[in-house]
Amino acid sequence: MGCTSQKRCLKKFPSPEPVTNTIIAYRDTTLYDTIPGKIITDYVKIEVEVPLPDTTLFLETDYAKAQAGLSSNHLWLDLIQKKSIIEIQLDSVLIYQIDTITIQQPVLIEVPTQTKWQSFVGVGFWVFVGLFMAIVALLIYRK
Repeated sequence: MGCTSQKRCLKKFPSPEPVTNTIIAYRDTTLYDTIPGKIITDYVKIEVEVPLPDTTLFLETDYAKAQAGLSSNHLWLDLIQKKSIIEIQLDSVLIYQIDTITIQQPVLIEVPTQTKWQSFVGVGFWVFVGLFMAIVALLIYRK
């Protein structure tokens, strides 16, 4: 069962090759981000000789509210950005990645062997049985 050299041992019992498995899990997910509110105000003086009527316009969406108008030959704007939460849909986000390396060890199976003495006793038993049967057959044949 032994080896005479390392080369013969490696040929008789090759070293196991590592097996690498990678598991990657993806998942749909939704991310939420908060946009803080902010107010922007600006105005521009219009240098014209003609008197302009005072007017105000309003516009509002889910994310902002705007007011603009003319007042005393000034064009003004107020933009109010609302605090809001935006939703971002991502179709494949890496959840986890697992790398496993498996080294399979060879399984050594011992084969039962007989010693020289056990072989000698086994052969001797069958020789004894054969001689005994031959003597019995000879005795039957003489009578």
